[in-house]
Amino acid sequence: MDPLSVIASSVAVITATIQVGNGIAKLIALRDVPEILMALQNEVSSLQSVVFSCKSILDKHVTLGGGQGNVWGLPPGLVGVKDVLDRAKGLVEDICEVVNTKLVDSKGSFSKVKYLKEQSKLTKAKDEIRAIRIEIASGIGLMNS
Repeated sequence: MDPLSVIASSVAVITATIQVGNGIAKLIALRDVPEILMALQNEVSSLQSVVFSCKSILDKHVTLGGGQGNVWGLPPGLVGVKDVLDRAKGLVEDICEVVNTKLVDSKGSFSKVKYLKEQSKLTKAKDEIRAIRIEIASGIGLMNS
């Protein structure tokens, strides 16, 4: 597994989590938003921190020489992390779409009716993000032990 592709995936997840965090923050500023959105924001923020740590560790395992990248092998604890990061990216992008397009009405206000349509999807996404975060953190923990 190429560490550079894993680093690229981690950067994509970090970027997506920033977008989701900003979208949720805007909704929270509108007031009267359900607690699940705040919990989702916390999970997305935690995922961002874990992915950033993962990227930092991977950066230490990659050396660039001359015009081409020479890579060391991916640390054993992070062998499957690319698939997990890709899964996280897709999930966070889905959440971003919901947050930015499906939870506000035509006036730009938080829509409780639209929220109720998306509530189960957001709850499931929050739980999936937690599972992904734990999986990545476990890989990091295995590397550092």
